[in-house]
Amino acid sequence: MKTCTKCHVEKKESQFPKDSRKRDGLSPVCKECHKVYSSKRYTEHKEEILAHSTQYRVEHPEYHKQYNTEHKEEYKGYTAKWHAKHPEQHQNRRARIEDGGGSFTLDEWTALLIKYRYTCLCCGREDVKLTVDHVVPVSLGGSNDIENIQPLCKSCNCSKGANTIDFRLNADEWAN
Repeated sequence: MKTCTKCHVEKKESQFPKDSRKRDGLSPVCKECHKVYSSKRYTEHKEEILAHSTQYRVEHPEYHKQYNTEHKEEYKGYTAKWHAKHPEQHQNRRARIEDGGGSFTLDEWTALLIKYRYTCLCCGREDVKLTVDHVVPVSLGGSNDIENIQPLCKSCNCSKGANTIDFRLNADEWAN
């Protein structure tokens, strides 16, 4: 048992985060209090924290590549565990795609990429891997035909979410 220095409540040692700098190897503040502190600090210093992490990524690009390479199997294991716990979500999406009908070939996808010059239609970046985005999301009744597909980078695709936004309208002017 250990007493938190913030809330002054005696708790099990498992309720304290690890801290190798401390003699007992545990932080003096419990996980709950630490979470409240961290959340408050992030809210108050969000711009500084984001700027620092962005600067670090720019100055150390090799770190992320190396980390991702070294932890690839660990990540695969994590996603496999997640899918094992939530099989309905993966199956639901597959069912919606099949019910929505339509399909496209690799040749059609490649032709679409060539048409739009391997560019994300949302942000205009050319140096990123492009993902398949359904203009009308499958979850909202969109089909899986090539006519309902637009190339977006992963970041833009995630930002778009399940909204119906057709970025091809602006891009068609310069694509042809």
